[in-house]
Amino acid sequence: MKKDLQSYEKHNSEYLEETNSYENNIQLIKKYDQCNLFKTLGFELAIRMSNPLPETHIDIGSGNGWLVRKSSRFFKKSIGIEPSTAITKVATRINEENTNVSFINADMIDGLQQLDIKAPVFITTATVLNHIENYYVEEFLSYVNNLPTNSTLFFDERYDKNTSWNMWHVRNKDWWIKNLPNWQLFFCNIEIGGYPSGIFGVCVGEQDVLPNHKTGSVTNLGWKLSWLFNVIERAIKKMATYLQFK
Repeated sequence: MKKDLQSYEKHNSEYLEETNSYENNIQLIKKYDQCNLFKTLGFELAIRMSNPLPETHIDIGSGNGWLVRKSSRFFKKSIGIEPSTAITKVATRINEENTNVSFINADMIDGLQQLDIKAPVFITTATVLNHIENYYVEEFLSYVNNLPTNSTLFFDERYDKNTSWNMWHVRNKDWWIKNLPNWQLFFCNIEIGGYPSGIFGVCVGEQDVLPNHKTGSVTNLGWKLSWLFNVIERAIKKMATYLQFK
């Protein structure tokens, strides 16, 4: 299957800039700590909700490694999977004192395949999948769906606002449930930038998943209307930009 590399190419070009130095990333991580992103985005709660907690944390699209750095005290191993060689080198240096933190310089699917996972894991994303086309996220989720029973996940991804622009794809609850049939999913509805966010899940097997979400006709209509509203909103912004520079 062809990989969707738009997000990788964009972020990799940014990672190669001089502003993306080791020192600048240290300062960025300090800002994350000051904002307590680990807690406010829901990662700390997700770890505490995982019972039993797996021994290994895998973070997809780990960037400078801030998340595995924060999670390392909870896990025997914290592994970041990141396609950019440049930022992986920075992340490795930032985390060199954490002996249970490591990085795999690979695409998200290739990285999971390299790990050959046999025991339950805790797997996360931090606004990664929103930037990737549906077909490739679906392929990635097919691997996640077959992780060992009692694996847990927490995806800091936006949902339920019908948007599908270039490198910004927001799906609804039904889409997530359809693509992770072996997982009992809980939608945390953490408000971030006008979107609900935060998907927590436990891999229990399709036969043991309990229905906890039902889309009614009103919700379906709202989903369709939100697509229309987003198209109109985008058109207005484009027109305003055009008139500003005309």
